[in-house]
Amino acid sequence: MAPVFVPYDVTRDLQDRFLYSGNHEPEFYLDASACASIFTFETHGDEAEVRDGVAQLKADIATGRFEDV
Repeated sequence: MAPVFVPYDVTRDLQDRFLYSGNHEPEFYLDASACASIFTFETHGDEAEVRDGVAQLKADIATGRFEDV
C-alpha cells in the first residue's frame, strides 16, 4: 500500500512548536532552548550538525540570503 500524504499549511499562529514551525520566524531556531525542545533535533540531530546549521542560518538571516531562499 502506498503512503497517503495530506497537505496542510503551517500557520504563523502555532502554539505548539515542531521542526518546521519556525519557517516564518527563523530567529526561533537561534535560541538553544528552542532547538532543544524540538523532538527531531533532540532525537536525531547530531550536535555539531545542528550547531553548524544554526550558525549558517544566523549568517543567512544577517545577509538577507534567508529571504532569497
